[in-house]
Amino acid sequence: MRKIYLFLTLSFVVTSLFAQQEEQWSNYMFNRIFYNPGYTGMTDGTCFSLFNRSQWAGFEGAPVTQNLNANIPISFIGGGIGLNVINDQIGLMNNLALGLSYAYHIDLGTGTLSLGARADLMNRSVGSGGWVAPDGTTGADDPFIIPPGSDGVSFDAAFGAYYQTNRFWVGLSAVRLLETSTEFSSGQGQITEFPGDRTYFLAGGYNFNVPNTNVIITPTTLIKSNIGKTTFDAGVVATIDNRFWAGGSYRREDAFTILAGFYITPSLRLGYAYDANVSPLRTENGGSHELFLSYCFKIEIPPREKGMYRHPLFL
Repeated sequence: MRKIYLFLTLSFVVTSLFAQQEEQWSNYMFNRIFYNPGYTGMTDGTCFSLFNRSQWAGFEGAPVTQNLNANIPISFIGGGIGLNVINDQIGLMNNLALGLSYAYHIDLGTGTLSLGARADLMNRSVGSGGWVAPDGTTGADDPFIIPPGSDGVSFDAAFGAYYQTNRFWVGLSAVRLLETSTEFSSGQGQITEFPGDRTYFLAGGYNFNVPNTNVIITPTTLIKSNIGKTTFDAGVVATIDNRFWAGGSYRREDAFTILAGFYITPSLRLGYAYDANVSPLRTENGGSHELFLSYCFKIEIPPREKGMYRHPLFL
C-alpha cells in the first residue's frame, strides 16, 4: 500500500504541477468564474457557490478539492467583483489559494463583453507524514526532496475575456500569467522550486430551445492547454422549466461524466456530477464525486439589460 501511495502522490503531483496545474471540475459550466475572471459580475444577481470534488474514490491519497467563490455585479463601477478560494489536497501536498477579481462590462451587439483580471495569492505545503519510497528511504538527505512541514508562498495573476448573449456564451482566459515559482527550503538549506505553469482556457455553450416545450438543450465545451499538453471536456445539458437539469460529458483520456441538479428554491440550487474513470487507474478507484451548492440573490441596483438571462447555465 505504501508503494501505491508513493506512486499516486509522486505521479499525480508531478502531473499537476508540471503539466496541468489547475484543478478540474466536471461542473465546469456552472463554475466559470473559477477559470475565467472575465465572468466576474456576469450573474443576474450576487451569487455564492461552494464546490467539493473527491477524485478517485477509494484510492489512498487521492485528490480532494474545495472551491468557495463569490460573484457580485456592481452597476456603478461598470462591472463586478469576485472572490475565489481554493483548497486542494493531493497526497501529502496541500494547495491553498485566495483570488480577488474585477471585470469591466461593455455592451456589445446583443450581448455583453466582459474583461476581467484576478490577483492570486497561493500557499503550498507538505504534510508532516513525509515521503517514503518503496525501499523505505525518506529522502531526508536529498536536497531536491521537500522536507515534511515545509511550505512556500507565491503570487500570480489571471486575465480573461467573456462574451454572453441570451443564446450563447464564450470565454477565453489565461491563469498563472506570471508563472511564479513556489520556493521551498530543502533539508540541506538549498532551495527547491515548483514552477508555475501558465494555462489557457477556451470555453463556450449554446442554448437550443426545443419547440413547443420548456426544454433547453445546451452543448458546452472547455479546452485547457499549457501548450505542452492540451485536453478538453465536451458535453450537453438539458434544462427543464428552468428548474431541473441533467446531462453528460467526456473528458479526454480521463472520464465520462453524468451530472444533474435542481433548484431547491428560486435562489438556491444543488448540483452533482459523477465521473466514471477511463484512464489506466480505472480499476483502482470507484470514480469521482462532485457536489456544489449555489445561492443567488438580487440587491436593488438597476440591472444591466443586455446579456443577462436567468438560466441555470448563466448563474
